[in-house]
Amino acid sequence: MKVAIFTNGDYRDEGFYGKIIGKADLLICADGGGDYLYRWRVRPAILIGDMDSISKEALDYFEKSGVEIKRFPKDKDYTDTHLALIEAMKYGPSEILIIGGIGTRLDHILGNVHLLFLALSEGYKAKLLNEFYEAQLVAEGEFTIDVWGEKVSLLPLTPEVEFSYSEGLKWSLSDLRLTFEHPIGLSNEPTSSTVRIGVKRGIAIFFQVREV
Repeated sequence: MKVAIFTNGDYRDEGFYGKIIGKADLLICADGGGDYLYRWRVRPAILIGDMDSISKEALDYFEKSGVEIKRFPKDKDYTDTHLALIEAMKYGPSEILIIGGIGTRLDHILGNVHLLFLALSEGYKAKLLNEFYEAQLVAEGEFTIDVWGEKVSLLPLTPEVEFSYSEGLKWSLSDLRLTFEHPIGLSNEPTSSTVRIGVKRGIAIFFQVREV
């Protein structure tokens, strides 16, 4: 089961998001993310949050069309995206896509990266995604990642990350050690449509970037 969470953000390529919507088994909107689905005349299964950023027009439409509304107070201990992720994990999905969580505010971006840690700690595969970027965590073990970006970057999210091998990258990660002080994993290049990575220890974030 694949869950797509639409957060408030900058959505430009409707066709790109239409493909995600078509492949998702469950759509959840976090507050203002509902405005975009309303614009595209797509009904999510769930709208969640404090409803301080979604337009009244979109909220009224979803209420009248039978969307499940989960309303929270503005003063709360969770962001709307955090609430949406908690809701998504209740369904035991194979993958969670957090759409629009890569915006212009660095604090929000880092907060959403931390939500990837929450998903990882609960045993779920989660990604941050828009039409230009995709980000996911890689931890101890082996990972196979489908690549659509022109550039790939890996940055450590623990003091040290050690890799055992990689396939499908121009610059090999074999026996590479990443630290906070030496971010050598930036701007690698994929050589195939699939990248394989082995992580000995630590947690890194894997970015792929479509250049514009």
